Amino acid sequence: MFSHPQIDIYNSIKERNLFMSGIGGGKTFIGGVTALKYITKFPHTIGFIGANTYSQLSKSTLKSFFN
Repeated sequence: MFSHPQIDIYNSIKERNLFMSGIGGGKTFIGGVTALKYITKFPHTIGFIGANTYSQLSKSTLKSFFN
């Protein structure tokens, strides 16, 4: 289900991580899974999901994230 790079991102305890891959590489998927982990652990924390443009955020990132 998870690729090795996705597992590395999910298990990382670093302040910042980079998961750079092409279209369909699983970036949004692991972002959603990781966000769920932190929402569960820290329910009162404020988070942020961003993208380069509003169009990219609304039509691609958030659509995949909520699926």
